[in-house]
Amino acid sequence: MVINEKVFNEIKDSLTIDEVNRANELYENGKVKLNKINYTNQDNFVVYAEIRDGNSLYKAYLSVSNGEILDLNCDCDKYKSTFWSLFCIFILLLLL
Repeated sequence: MVINEKVFNEIKDSLTIDEVNRANELYENGKVKLNKINYTNQDNFVVYAEIRDGNSLYKAYLSVSNGEILDLNCDCDKYKSTFWSLFCIFILLLLL
């Protein structure tokens, strides 16, 4: 795994099984596009991606420093309403 397994599991474990399955489906169907990555190692990276879900296009961002989530964001409605929906962030991690 090219990212810290703890970070990956922390995000994955916050999702329902339906969300994990939907994320995998979007990833496997090529609905996720990596826009930019700044990768130092599995504990230090920043990644930007776009996720197409139906007619909607979302932009997601994740920054990890020293194996800890430093910052994250997505412009999807779920993230905007809860400020902690990690569905799009998990999809982004599938790219790595």
